Amino acid sequence: MKLPGVGSVEDVSRCLRAVQYKPDDYRSMWDAIEDPRQVWKRKAGDCDGSSVLAAALTKALFPGTRPVLLTVVSRNFARSHTVCVYEKEGHLWEISNWHRAAPKGPYRNKEEIATSVAWRTRAPIVCWDVVDPETLEQLEFHS
Repeated sequence: MKLPGVGSVEDVSRCLRAVQYKPDDYRSMWDAIEDPRQVWKRKAGDCDGSSVLAAALTKALFPGTRPVLLTVVSRNFARSHTVCVYEKEGHLWEISNWHRAAPKGPYRNKEEIATSVAWRTRAPIVCWDVVDPETLEQLEFHS
């Protein structure tokens, strides 16, 4: 299945709002980041599913940008969260399933985004990292 065409940030937001939040099954031992086409096909996914879809749509919209996944692991593990981060006009923006898929920002750096995500989870940060959404290569790690 192909991803929908997007011509604006509003189109990206509209697509993400069409994806129903479905948390990981608590019986699962490991989380897995899915292919964005599968998330779109099912119209369901957890925060990393929505974020990987956001990254794919954002990359299509802004080919010169390199969206990444930023994951904050908190002491209350169930409140850990993943968002898509992309750069536009020299500023960082976050897009997540939390705020009805509307981009949040601008931010100065990724640490500011991690702190904002942690504040919203109301749980102290254990660590946070940044990965490439296509290869899942870890680009940054902070504890």
